[in-house]
Amino acid sequence: MGFKQRVLGVVGDRLFAKGEILAVTDPAPDYRLIEIRSPAFWDRAWIPGAKIQINVGDWKVRTYTPVALDPKWGTLRILVYRHGDAPGARWAAQVFPGDTCRFIGPRASLRLPVAAAPLIVYGDETAIPTAASYAARGAGGPPAEGHAGTTETGTGQDPVTVHGVFTVRAPAQGAAVADALNLTHARFFAPGDHQARDTLVSLARIHADAPIVLAGHAQSVSQMRAWLRDQGVPVSRLKIKIYWADGRTGLD
Repeated sequence: MGFKQRVLGVVGDRLFAKGEILAVTDPAPDYRLIEIRSPAFWDRAWIPGAKIQINVGDWKVRTYTPVALDPKWGTLRILVYRHGDAPGARWAAQVFPGDTCRFIGPRASLRLPVAAAPLIVYGDETAIPTAASYAARGAGGPPAEGHAGTTETGTGQDPVTVHGVFTVRAPAQGAAVADALNLTHARFFAPGDHQARDTLVSLARIHADAPIVLAGHAQSVSQMRAWLRDQGVPVSRLKIKIYWADGRTGLD
């Protein structure tokens, strides 16, 4: 057990809020939607692109982007990509309604300009919840965290149109995931498919004022950033958010 885990084993119960698993559904074989209920979510401001950190066992903490938060009923949903034998994937596969969990957040992580509409998001499986969070509640400029005036309809801003371009291991599962998250403008491609980058460049040109979020795998994000720059897309339009890198996880 690492030093951080040993420390959290002593103080984690005091630092981390407690939640109950309310519902678990599988929109596609590799994905699991988990709904958590906790008083910590009551009257909580919805922050698109936020992060929540969850103890997935033995005080191994993994970070997720909430796809929905209902401050009236105190519920929050996350989408977990279940691939491999990583701690987060094992936790998601074994969790059931009625189980409890420990967490910190949600806290601000990725913020965009108030006028960020429409929005373009590129990334892998870990970027899908980021796109869904903005599609659900509108981009940018949320009230301060913990603002009691927040309602279940979100920040009070107009919904934002999110165009998602995702390179995933199982593109055929994309439609069901997008439907579950109300991502009506999402497109899914296999890793290395040149149609993904061509689609992204086309969207960048059609929506010339739209911010472009590149999120997820560090190496893939770096390659796409270079490709967009070579195609004349201004770097100032890009917002980078790294969630993991080869040999490393939990970077955010």
